[in-house]
Amino acid sequence: MEPGESVEETMIREVYEETGLTVYEYKLYAIYSGEAMKYTYPDGNEVVFVMFVFEAKVDGVVNKSAV
Repeated sequence: MEPGESVEETMIREVYEETGLTVYEYKLYAIYSGEAMKYTYPDGNEVVFVMFVFEAKVDGVVNKSAV
């Protein structure tokens, strides 16, 4: 996620960067967080991940070099 970017903007950008597909419609499906998403790195740094899952309709052809 880039500074100032919304979760939706991040999803649209990442889908395009990773696949070459353009998202033209989407719906937030679920948000996951909590104990199962906690992780401690070997250096002791602790983080909690938050996962946003979207259902999306896309247009284009998959860029196989990006996958």
